[in-house]
Amino acid sequence: KNPIDRAGILVALALTALGYFGGIRPVVANQTQLLIMERSILGKEQSLDALRSEVTIKDADVRSLEKQISEFRTTFDASPRINERIGELAELAEIIGISVGSIRPGEAMETDGVRHQSISIGADGPAGGIARFLSQLRVTFPDMGMMSFSFSGRSAESSSITAELVWFTGSAGQAGSAASPDE
Repeated sequence: KNPIDRAGILVALALTALGYFGGIRPVVANQTQLLIMERSILGKEQSLDALRSEVTIKDADVRSLEKQISEFRTTFDASPRINERIGELAELAEIIGISVGSIRPGEAMETDGVRHQSISIGADGPAGGIARFLSQLRVTFPDMGMMSFSFSGRSAESSSITAELVWFTGSAGQAGSAASPDE
């Protein structure tokens, strides 16, 4: 009932309110925000760890696929090149004047660290033309050899040859064969 008591109580209440709103409440609000951010960061770190784990797994998958691709690269690279080489052989025969009856790729193999592709060819024409074809074959394609051949001459103008050619495509240690051996 004393005005000083009332003033003291009001001052105490004002200081308490001021302390709460000016000091305690902002600190509690900041602590709450910090706690929310820490939980958010923790969640994001867990997500990041999961993503890193996925990346590690995907990297292993990529390395595995790269290994498989490199193992099959020779097969993939040889297909367009063998077709090109067969076309070049047929063109050489046509230029010389002999007729190719059959030409087909054989098996791609590796022997003593060297990759090679077999090609069978059958052709008809004059004996001189077949001889020129065999001669030009070695000059035009120094990366090719002959494993076997059979010649039959019915007359000077009518002869035939069947040959098993081998095309040396590179060493077994090469990764794929980016460039044609005759380039």
